[in-house]
Amino acid sequence: ANFSGANLTGANLRGVFGVNVNFERADLRQACLVKADLPKADLNRAELRQANLTYANLSGADLSGANLRWADLRGANLSGADLSEANLSGANLSGANLSRANLLKASLVHTDLTQTNLIKADWMGADISGATLTGAKLYNVLRFNLKAEEITCEWVDLSANGDHSKIYKFDTESLNKFFNQALPTVRLTIDAPLTLEANLVLATIYHKIAQTISILSHPPSIEIDSRRTTLTFQVNRETYLFTIGFLSVFPFEDATLTQKNLINLMRQVQDQTSTQKARVQVLGTMAEVVAKVNELKHMVRAILNPSNRKFFESPTQTVLRNSSQQELVIYRHSSFGRRLKGSYLPQSEEGSNRQSSNTTQPSLIETLNFIDSFDYLN
Repeated sequence: ANFSGANLTGANLRGVFGVNVNFERADLRQACLVKADLPKADLNRAELRQANLTYANLSGADLSGANLRWADLRGANLSGADLSEANLSGANLSGANLSRANLLKASLVHTDLTQTNLIKADWMGADISGATLTGAKLYNVLRFNLKAEEITCEWVDLSANGDHSKIYKFDTESLNKFFNQALPTVRLTIDAPLTLEANLVLATIYHKIAQTISILSHPPSIEIDSRRTTLTFQVNRETYLFTIGFLSVFPFEDATLTQKNLINLMRQVQDQTSTQKARVQVLGTMAEVVAKVNELKHMVRAILNPSNRKFFESPTQTVLRNSSQQELVIYRHSSFGRRLKGSYLPQSEEGSNRQSSNTTQPSLIETLNFIDSFDYLN
């Protein structure tokens, strides 16, 4: 059935059944959809303010951009549904099933998510300010870049099956830390503006690296101004931060010293007797990449040539940022930023001094503290 754009305000649709029904942009304000069975329905941009959807089956439905303010969704099945950018402010989702749902940039302000199943849901960038989340099932749910002010949550269920076998209780400090994590990033700044030719070379090299090392799965975002270029790599797992930092600098002249810093740090971390899980995982992923370092070097050299090297010879800085918003400067060239004062070394002198410019390797204590502040529950 096609109800696209239809006016169904206050309609009684209790218990209706239909697969792939089209409600795109339909007006369903205050409509009764109790126990409606509408899998894969198209409710894109639909108006559902104060609608009653208790125990409705909307699995796999498209609710992107829908207005569900103050809607009653208690016990509803929204597994696999697309709720990206939907407005769920003030809605009641207690006991609802939102496993594997897409909630990217959704508004969940003052939403009741008590004992809601959010297992493997994606809500990056969502606003959950003022929401109630006590008893929510949050196994394998990333909590990066949420807006989470004044939320209410006494405990969450982190068990894989949502069977309460792994409960985590909060105090004020741990609650704020749990729901206010930043997306881990590797930020590589180059002291020169990116040219079109260099951009093509850079994309080619990263594509080739990704074919060899699957950890480098996403291209960087690029910011360019008249003086510098900043490449920012988003990292899904914090334990990959050091590895992505190692891979990201491969096209550049500073790769040797940056990677040397990283290898030295890993050797020091390995010397510690601690079996802390995050440290072990960091060492494991780094070992896989270091084992292929010669292969990757040959590949990069085959792409770079004298005519396209200029950008890649510029000074760089590599900074890791974890989910607790702590930063670790892995490497900073001694001439980085000095061009702003017109004080670059002459090309020949700069080249001869590059091997002695390694002055920014972080201390072992800084590195261990950085790793130990990774997502402590994972």
